[in-house]
Amino acid sequence: MRAPIRVILTDNRSSMITVKRLQNRSFQVRLHRIFAQAEPATLAALARFIRRPDRKNRKAMGDFIARHLERIREKPARKRALPLAVRGKVYHLGEILEQVKQAYQIPAPEVRISWGQRRGKRKFRAIRLGSFDEEQKLIRVHPLLDRKQVPRFFVEYIVYHELLHAVVPEARAAGGRRASHTREFKRREKLFARYREAYAFEKRFVEERWSRRGS
Repeated sequence: MRAPIRVILTDNRSSMITVKRLQNRSFQVRLHRIFAQAEPATLAALARFIRRPDRKNRKAMGDFIARHLERIREKPARKRALPLAVRGKVYHLGEILEQVKQAYQIPAPEVRISWGQRRGKRKFRAIRLGSFDEEQKLIRVHPLLDRKQVPRFFVEYIVYHELLHAVVPEARAAGGRRASHTREFKRREKLFARYREAYAFEKRFVEERWSRRGS
């Protein structure tokens, strides 16, 4: 049985195909939405490329992209900008961002920050405590962390981690795949003053949320 593939369509014109191998041997693939209009032969080549990005499969992808360059270069409609929620009930993310940048001497004046949107109850599958949007230069922090039970140093760690995504260059792994958690990224991540405590807390926090899934 072949490993499943999860596809996310994007408007990213600099990285048309990004493949990430997950721990359960499945694949997460971010594709430019032009691939949604690909013919069956191209989709078959894409599936082969994901599992084995050799020269032949890379050429097939390159040929498809070249045929659709004009449409790819068309600017997508701008996303409606959501208001930033910097001040939470417990933590003020703006203050934390500035403190982290100063403490670790990270020059990133263009980076903004916001709490993520609160959503209604739904079945728990996975949790992403922070994210960085390169296009918007925006860090989003999961609102689950805006509570007294979550220590401030852990919120600082999440902000620090996402801030590193803004300043540490990505690398190209074998087969042209994009790698964001590079050796340099991991080295700098461990410079966080309470890295071990933050790592341990994250593990406990996620396990607790998982044990309460569906509740």
